[in-house]
Amino acid sequence: MIFLPLPSIFLVAIEENSKKQYLIIDGLQRITSIFSFIFNKKLPNSNSKSDGFSLKGVNKAFEGRTYDDLVQEGLSDNLEFNTINVIEFNQSKPYNESAMYSIFERLNSGGTSLTDQQIRNSIYYGYFNTKLNEFSKNKLSKYFPHSQILALKNSEMMLRVIMVYHLFNNERETGFNRTGTLAYKNAMNKISEEYHIQYKKAELMDTLDVYKSKVDDLFRDISEGLQSIEAILNEVSFKKYDLIKKDFTGRISPILFEA
Repeated sequence: MIFLPLPSIFLVAIEENSKKQYLIIDGLQRITSIFSFIFNKKLPNSNSKSDGFSLKGVNKAFEGRTYDDLVQEGLSDNLEFNTINVIEFNQSKPYNESAMYSIFERLNSGGTSLTDQQIRNSIYYGYFNTKLNEFSKNKLSKYFPHSQILALKNSEMMLRVIMVYHLFNNERETGFNRTGTLAYKNAMNKISEEYHIQYKKAELMDTLDVYKSKVDDLFRDISEGLQSIEAILNEVSFKKYDLIKKDFTGRISPILFEA
């Protein structure tokens, strides 16, 4: 019987309220699968109507068995007493979460690579990120195919607009390079990190209501803008017009949406 070792799990240690917590950088699917198998839980995004799952594509001794089956047959020790190597990152002060993004990006080289927005979604958690995903799902999903929605391209489009809004209307920064994907990527990372840090500070200072109100106001303004544009242009909102074909293109234009 051959047992193949699982790849290492990478964690970042975060100290909040004098309590040590961990952010999973790489290994969430492994942890979720093991937890769901042992505690008979439904896997995320599973279409199954029942909880839990049985093993498939494994050694014949375990094929088709649930965790309860393994317990009853005296085979659960192979799972319970096995180990997974864990690598923990501890970042010294000053705390800068952009380093976590870089670590995540470098680890994200095998299997199905995550998109930039999926990495942001994993690192910059909090009320703003939740609101961003909910708003993008409800308001922008109609402009994107299902595959791009799964890749959070709708959320990234919305984040891009918010980044530009802050950059040119609030911060009034000069000398910003507005061309190339690298400049946009770094700027979107920065705005995500800023909202995330503000969220964590609001938790510590017990000012979450003020923070949430600020975020709600932002998305309410965006919603009103979308409604005004869609009331005029309907289904062709944010789409380019092809002068040769004399018709609108099928895809949403990031530049038009940003404008």
